Amino acid sequence: MKIGFFIPSYLPNIGGAEIALHNYLIHLTKNKKLSIYLLISFETWLRLKLYKINLPYKIRVVYFPLIFKLYKYFPKFAQLILIFYLNLYQKKLQINIWHIIMMYPTATICSDYFIKKKIPWVVRAIGVDIQIHKNLKYGYRIDNKINRIIINKATQASAYIASSSDMSQEYGNLNISKRKIFEIPNSVNLSLFQNDINKNNNFRERYNISKEDKVFLTVGRNHKKKGFEILLKAIKRFKYKNKISKTKFIFYGTNLYSLIQFSKKLQINNQCIFIHEKNNLSDFSDYFPNRNLREVYLNADIFICPSIIESFGIVIIEAMAAALPIIASNAQGCRNIIDDGKYGLQFDVGNHVQLSNCIEKIYKSKNLENKYKDLSIRRVNKYDLDTNLINLLKFYNKVISEKK
Repeated sequence: MKIGFFIPSYLPNIGGAEIALHNYLIHLTKNKKLSIYLLISFETWLRLKLYKINLPYKIRVVYFPLIFKLYKYFPKFAQLILIFYLNLYQKKLQINIWHIIMMYPTATICSDYFIKKKIPWVVRAIGVDIQIHKNLKYGYRIDNKINRIIINKATQASAYIASSSDMSQEYGNLNISKRKIFEIPNSVNLSLFQNDINKNNNFRERYNISKEDKVFLTVGRNHKKKGFEILLKAIKRFKYKNKISKTKFIFYGTNLYSLIQFSKKLQINNQCIFIHEKNNLSDFSDYFPNRNLREVYLNADIFICPSIIESFGIVIIEAMAAALPIIASNAQGCRNIIDDGKYGLQFDVGNHVQLSNCIEKIYKSKNLENKYKDLSIRRVNKYDLDTNLINLLKFYNKVISEKK
């Protein structure tokens, strides 16, 4: 089988969509019965060249700059250019099925070509392309023009992949038929966490964490939708109520400066450790999360996901793979993973008081910590990369057979 993937923005930018796709491509490329190709934009190709990143799978490029910006203002012209490249690679590679990441701009710009050529194609929305959160001004569909394009083109793919039941509902809101929607969650390579090679004995010493400190961890880029300021407020309340508690709160990610300043304003900066994400060239040849982040996961005690909205909280399953108990909001894309509180402590989105209570509850109860640790170990098997890629290949074969 020959499978083509197309994503508008890719590595070295790292988010949930990029991580999920990269891990899929590495794994699929190992299957000698498959030929895997990734189509990327000219800008992505330039970044890969600039940072001297060599990816371990086959790359094809749309050699036309700013194609997706052009699409916003001159959609028909941009479509003509993209169709030229799609047709070029389709004729040369004879792709059996295309896997398109993002409803907009990728799926909408491709749809006419795939329909005309009767080529099987599936779409995986990532969140920002179909979700809307008006208070955060989050989501492409807040733009009325983009919203109209998505609504007009949304139902034309052969099938749709939902990373969570929340995303299935979002597809339903676009009047996409249920029979076209297949839930295949994001995955994690469990073997990355199955030995303690990354559990560094000097980790606590390096970050001035005492042996008695309970380490809480949160991971992600600093964006309003991640809810990190809510977590900082919760930490402030927790420390006020538990003045002699021995805890440290690690924030691992990018763009952390404003959080550092906010922690100082709240006078809790001594309780917080901010670790800036680093990626080495070798990291892009292996599965994510990379070695640095795995070390942090394996040296933490409890994981917190305070997100306001997600399509799928991939950091939660990474934490589960590291056998961490979970505290998470009941946001879209989080509540599905912990099954509305069955596999982790859950609090209402944006409620720092409830989050503080969850922190206090698990801090004071070793039994509760062990309970949710065991539940994480059990739950993460649902998100095993090997299992879900078998399901993905079955899904591709089903779509191809139905198209004949």
